[in-house]
Amino acid sequence: MTRKRPARLLSEAFQMSREPVLISFGGGLNSTAMIVAMIKLGEPIDAILFADTGAEKPETYGHVKRLSEWIKSNGYPEITIVKRNETLEDYCLERNMLPSLAYGFNQCSGDFKIKPIHQWVKNWDKAQMVWSKGQKVLKCIGFGSGDRDRVRAAKFKDDHPSKYDLRFPLIEMQLNREMCRDVIKQDGIVTGKQIGRAHV
Repeated sequence: MTRKRPARLLSEAFQMSREPVLISFGGGLNSTAMIVAMIKLGEPIDAILFADTGAEKPETYGHVKRLSEWIKSNGYPEITIVKRNETLEDYCLERNMLPSLAYGFNQCSGDFKIKPIHQWVKNWDKAQMVWSKGQKVLKCIGFGSGDRDRVRAAKFKDDHPSKYDLRFPLIEMQLNREMCRDVIKQDGIVTGKQIGRAHV
């Protein structure tokens, strides 16, 4: 019988005791830089979720695919795509309406981005395990270090379910959007034109 080395035993004990780390990937500059920075620092990541509304730009889908391949090549879990049963376009056409953002609201983001992620996590074995012990899932969000994003992060914390701990790595690293561009350029992952949206 092969004995495990002490260092490996300690590593496995750490993996079992820590919160599972979930990244909410928006497909844009900030969350791309967050993922790249965390991987370069060797931080643990257990799942990366991208919520597809069915109405993303073609360059966004291309970026998600390329980034997922880069993530996998670095030994991390590739991006998991989650979605509702209907697309945002179908939802609006059926109700003869525009997306809620056109009216100054943000309901579509909740219905087509946040809810599909929560639904996936509810069925995630790692989440079920820690929740059964009264522990939490650590969710990383790509808000930058600018004043506007700090305000958004504070509100996000107030509105989020209690089963999660929230972390904002870019704020911790004090990375604004220009710095985020530098982070991803250093690894030659994408250019600014290839990121087809301004979301996190």
